[in-house]
Amino acid sequence: MFANYQNDFCQFQLCHERAQILRWQPKGQADVLWCADKKFLSLDKPLRGGIPVCWPWFGAGRGENSRKQPFHGFARSATWRQVAFVASAQQPHIIEFELNHHDLTDEHRAVFDYKFCVRLRYEIGETLHVQLRVVHAPNLPVFGALHTYFNVGDSEQVRLFGLESSNIDAAVSINGPTEVLYSNPAPILRIEDAANSRSIVVKQQGHHDVMLWSPWKVAGHTLSDTLPDDYRYFVCAETAAISAPMAHELSAEISVQPN
Repeated sequence: MFANYQNDFCQFQLCHERAQILRWQPKGQADVLWCADKKFLSLDKPLRGGIPVCWPWFGAGRGENSRKQPFHGFARSATWRQVAFVASAQQPHIIEFELNHHDLTDEHRAVFDYKFCVRLRYEIGETLHVQLRVVHAPNLPVFGALHTYFNVGDSEQVRLFGLESSNIDAAVSINGPTEVLYSNPAPILRIEDAANSRSIVVKQQGHHDVMLWSPWKVAGHTLSDTLPDDYRYFVCAETAAISAPMAHELSAEISVQPN
């Protein structure tokens, strides 16, 4: 179910069935992506950690039957097909997956009976580049997010910059349960991870929004797939198209800088 890889720049872990990267650790760094303990991970439910793909909607489904639809869409629980894999110790890995209407289960097709094709491309080395591209979905408004779980040393010490494009130097801290949508954010998000003496830099394209989420101390109590203190070690800052539909792609390029 999970495969581990490495090259000269990093080591990482993928779930091929879900086209989901779970961990990414550049050489000399702590993990940049947080993932739940392996005892909580199962293909019977969405995988909490790494970068789940929310598509073709974010949050609850749309229309009269929204309560019956998969939360955050079906892409994160669908079975993707790998269409490219380029591996070399001296170069970043390039891995690409595809999902189209033929790949859907009857359950998913019952709530989304449209022809479509999306591709998810990873370039994984010293930096991590993730691109979700809509190849085919004619006249169909779709929404989504790269629901990234960033690994941090202590969420109480984290500060985020670039959530407000009108004031990119404004710092946002997390000191309680957080679920805030920032519309029209700056193209570069910086996460100061003070406890790990580093900044995580996210260059974003195709996004209208960033969703900032932390369950805080409810994690491990209301979330069945986390431990009680897990909230201290991750923050979700999601490159997203929520307030307006996706154009053609969402992408995020993640790198690490020492403080």
